[in-house]
Amino acid sequence: MITLDVEQQMQTIQALVALVKPQFPMVLSNEAPPTRVVSAGLLARITGTAEASLRIAELQRGADLMVAARCLFEHVIVFAWLTGPTDEAERMLRLSQWQVQDHLDRGRADKEITALLGSPFLTEDNRQLAEQAKAVRHQGATALADRAAQADREWAGRMRFASSGGNVANRPYSLRASYSTLYRFASSMAHPTLTGLNLVATRTETHTVIELEPRGRAAAALGIALGVFGVSLYISSFGISRVMAGL
Repeated sequence: MITLDVEQQMQTIQALVALVKPQFPMVLSNEAPPTRVVSAGLLARITGTAEASLRIAELQRGADLMVAARCLFEHVIVFAWLTGPTDEAERMLRLSQWQVQDHLDRGRADKEITALLGSPFLTEDNRQLAEQAKAVRHQGATALADRAAQADREWAGRMRFASSGGNVANRPYSLRASYSTLYRFASSMAHPTLTGLNLVATRTETHTVIELEPRGRAAAALGIALGVFGVSLYISSFGISRVMAGL
């Protein structure tokens, strides 16, 4: 197994970011299918977060890097889920499910903010979209774990892991398995938890010392960010070419 130190990991991420950045800005026609626009937008967000992780890595603190890796992983799962189907109709259905959930979330935020401030948060057009979303709520994969499992079934062969059959030995590296390991652990860094506090606390027989997270813990988290970013670029080499066809 090849092991990279922090400096090598940072150099590798920088090199991968440099491969993608020339693709942006990506100018798309307003007539381009929404799947193309969203796929390009997700790739831009993924690349931006990967680049931001380099700035965090300079502090050598693993907890904050895990928060960035969690954000990166969530975007990569949705990216894989949206671009996985070979059928355009299925891709449009998933995009619709994703949009409906977004409108519902915006609607809930608007309701709460309006009650607090006395004025609406959303424009009238977006408020109407939020209301319409309630009537067309889809019975599809909305939970991130379910989307990861669905993406696994479509990317298993190309990513060399499988949810059933195939190379079973690689199954722990699937998107759904990584959700249980990477994402859940990273969530304990993103939220106020005892696990997160353990990184800044040292307890002895007589006292407890609380300090900023010591430097030097970035290697594992940065390696995860590198791996997730690499997966996104591998997926984009197949998925983007499909959804971007005809540009």
